[in-house]
Amino acid sequence: MAKSEYLPLLDPNIPVHNFKFLIVGDENTGKSSLLKRFSEDTFSGTYTPTEGVELDVVYLHVSLPVDKGYEDEIQEKKEEITEKEESMFVKLQVNDLSGNEEYKDIIQSYRHSSNTHAIIVVYNVCDKSSFDNAINTWLKYIQNLWLGKKKHVCAKQ
Repeated sequence: MAKSEYLPLLDPNIPVHNFKFLIVGDENTGKSSLLKRFSEDTFSGTYTPTEGVELDVVYLHVSLPVDKGYEDEIQEKKEEITEKEESMFVKLQVNDLSGNEEYKDIIQSYRHSSNTHAIIVVYNVCDKSSFDNAINTWLKYIQNLWLGKKKHVCAKQ
């Protein structure tokens, strides 16, 4: 599935589509752990603050699914769909931005970047101020993806 940094032996006949994401939010909301879980399928309970920006590159191999009931339509169009279009690689360049105010100049330059395809805002569901800060800081830059994290911690508090 997802593999950080590289996907061994990329088939040169299969196209690669590039996307750039930002993961943003207050300090200690779980941005880096979310990315590590996705890219490496690992989790560490130890908090290590991100300094500035950390980059992770994830490659995904995507194949077009064939749903039952649509086989006839797909078969009719099969001749129109080339092998290259049936399978592709997706390269996700994910920039994990520190939530620390100390790095706000760096964060400003990233959030105004015109080549960013998506901004993922992460907040701590146990901390209303992290949600409020996310709204006040990021709402004007994003379309419609919100992710609340750390629900498992709320039960322990």
